Amino acid sequence: MKKIIKFYTTWCNPCKAIKPVYEELSQKYKNIVFEDYDAEETQQLAESYNVKGVPLFIFLKGGEVVDRVEGANVSLLNQKVEKFNNLWDFDVNFLKLFLYYICKKLYKGVLEWVKKSIKF
Repeated sequence: MKKIIKFYTTWCNPCKAIKPVYEELSQKYKNIVFEDYDAEETQQLAESYNVKGVPLFIFLKGGEVVDRVEGANVSLLNQKVEKFNNLWDFDVNFLKLFLYYICKKLYKGVLEWVKKSIKF
């Protein structure tokens, strides 16, 4: 699952300025979950994401942080959200297991071929 978390404060003017842009992005990209947290009201959560200033946008994929945008840079935020939207949605653990299985089969096949070629 793809998620973007925005940290803000009620007194932050750049946070207020970028709010409509963030809301517009949330309407445009329905496959991404958009969340908002007041950094002062959710201090423990903010600390867990190492929030040093607001606004801060945290991009999460499968629960892992994959990108961040600090500040109210509209063009950078738009660019990062577009890029984030285009990331594949797949389970990394499934991919690892699949690759392990394929490699194991290939290895077994190569071993059998070598045994036949050398005629053990």
